[in-house]
Amino acid sequence: MSMIDDTCNTVYSDFSSCSMNWLNKRTTEFYRMDDQIILPWWFGALCWSYTLAGIVMLLSIPHWTKKTIFPYRTFAMMLIFIQGPLSFQADFMTLTNDSIYQVLDRGYACINCFFELGRMLCIYNNVGFEICCCYFANFSLAIFCFMNSQNAQMNSSPDLFIFWHALWHLYPITTTVLRMIELYSTKNLQADDLEILSSSDVKVQSLNFRWTIKSQKQKNRDL
Repeated sequence: MSMIDDTCNTVYSDFSSCSMNWLNKRTTEFYRMDDQIILPWWFGALCWSYTLAGIVMLLSIPHWTKKTIFPYRTFAMMLIFIQGPLSFQADFMTLTNDSIYQVLDRGYACINCFFELGRMLCIYNNVGFEICCCYFANFSLAIFCFMNSQNAQMNSSPDLFIFWHALWHLYPITTTVLRMIELYSTKNLQADDLEILSSSDVKVQSLNFRWTIKSQKQKNRDL
């Protein structure tokens, strides 16, 4: 038992140390490689996809936010004013430099990943299993692209890094597309609910009307 505990403690210690070193690292593997890596303009433009996603979130606030404690608007504001600018500074402007933006970008990216998982849980509970699966599959694919971009960076491969990290930055755009699908499906569900309610109201009114007529006839017979 003590051997298992020692192994678990060692693994936890190594993982914690590795995670903290990664989070606190002020440089990338492309440090001082200005002459070897040329970032295209569209790579920098994709860094602002987080800002775009946050704006769309505020323009299409889902109905389930009224029933949960999830900080939906706060999450959107963080994407607009923090994650977008930090991503642009860390991944485009200071990729080959020693910069605090590298630390801040990683930290806020981790926080926003937890927010995203929380949002998916709210979608599962309030919208449906199918659309939640789409969100989770999209998130898993984005993480896969991010890990590949990190491997490319460790191997000092600028072209592969640009390819995989650009796909990672496409995640907010694909999420925005899913948000539109969610909004459309939710509207259809609400419309169906309204039709059911209206039809049931008509049935209730019809039954009440018939009951009134029968009661009136019974009274006339008694007289």
